[in-house]
Amino acid sequence: MYTIKDYLKFYKDISFEDVSFNEIDNILFSELSYLTWKGIVNKEKINLLDAINLYLDKNVIEINNNFLKGIKENIKIIKDSKRYQDCYLFNFQKEVTDEKQFGAISILFNRNLYISYEGTDSSISGWKENFEMCYNFPTKAMIDAINYINKINSNKYKNIYVGGHSKGGNLAVVASMYAKKGIKKKIKFIYNNDGPGLTNDIFNSKEFKEIESKIKLYIPGDSIVGSLMYQPQITKIIKSNNFSVFEHDCNSWEVFGTMFVETKPSRGSKELKTRTINFLEEFDIDKRKEIIETIFLILEKNNIRYLEDFKKLNLDKLNKILNNIKNIDKNTKNLILNGIKNLLFNKKNVKIS
Repeated sequence: MYTIKDYLKFYKDISFEDVSFNEIDNILFSELSYLTWKGIVNKEKINLLDAINLYLDKNVIEINNNFLKGIKENIKIIKDSKRYQDCYLFNFQKEVTDEKQFGAISILFNRNLYISYEGTDSSISGWKENFEMCYNFPTKAMIDAINYINKINSNKYKNIYVGGHSKGGNLAVVASMYAKKGIKKKIKFIYNNDGPGLTNDIFNSKEFKEIESKIKLYIPGDSIVGSLMYQPQITKIIKSNNFSVFEHDCNSWEVFGTMFVETKPSRGSKELKTRTINFLEEFDIDKRKEIIETIFLILEKNNIRYLEDFKKLNLDKLNKILNNIKNIDKNTKNLILNGIKNLLFNKKNVKIS
C-alpha cells in the first residue's frame, strides 16, 4: 500500500512538464498551510525549498500530533527535489483567537497559483469548528478566506487552484463562491480534501452553482468530516491504511502512481451522512447550535480533547456522557450515540437506556 510519502519519493525529481500537477500534489500543497511559516514566508515570495530548509533549520515547534508529524516528514522528503524546485511560497497568514482559527498560504508553480487554506488540527475544539458550520454562515474564518482570495491579482496567473484539508476544504469552496469575477474565471479546480459541506440554502445558492463543476471532493471510506451536510456528487472515495476517525489524516490515503486508490464508503459513513442531513432538516439553527455546543462541552469535560482520546472511549462511557446531557431528547441522544458507535466501534445499533 503506497501513500503520499511513496509518491513524493518516486516523483520528487520528475518535473511538472513531464508529469502534470495532480491530485496527490494537491495534498502536499493543501498541507503546507498547516505549518507555521512565521518569520520565513511573508508577502514577498520565497523559493519553496529554501523556505523548507529554513523551517527545518529553525526547528519550528508545532502541535505534537501524528498529522503534523506526517507533514513535516513530507517536506523533508522534498527539501532537495527537482519537481518542486521552482515553486514559491508567499502571503502566509495564521491567526488563532478564542473565536477563530484561520491560516492560508499561496504557492506559485509554472505560472499557476495554488491557494491553500488551513484546516483544523486533531483537537476536539478544532473539530468543533467543522460542526459549527451546521448553524453558522459565514464563520469568521470564512470571511477571512474570502478576503484572502480577493486580494490576489488574477492577471498574474495562468490558472488558479484553491484547496484545503478538513475545514480548509470548506473554506476553499466558500472563498471560491464569493471570489471576484476575474478570479473566479481563472479558477480551474477547487480541492475539498475531506472537508465539510454546506447547509441546504447555501448549497442551492447561485454562488455555489457557479463553481460546483470545478469542485474535486475527496473523502476516505470512513469519512466523518467530509460526510457533514450537503456535498456535490463529484466525489472520489479513497482507501486509507488507517481506520475510523483516523482516516481523516490524508497522509494515510492510498495512492497508485499519480492517483488515489478508490474504495466504497463504509456503512458507518453512509449512515452518518443520512443522519446529518436529517439533523439539518429536523432542527432549526438555534437547536442545532444548542445540541452541538452541548455535545462538545460534555466531551471536553470528560477529557476527550484530541482524536487520540477516542481510543480510550468505550460504549459504556459514551452512554454515560450522553445521559448527562439534560437538554437533549432521547431520540437525539440515540442518533449521536449510533453515529459515533458505527464509526468507532462497528457495532449494531444500540439505544440510550
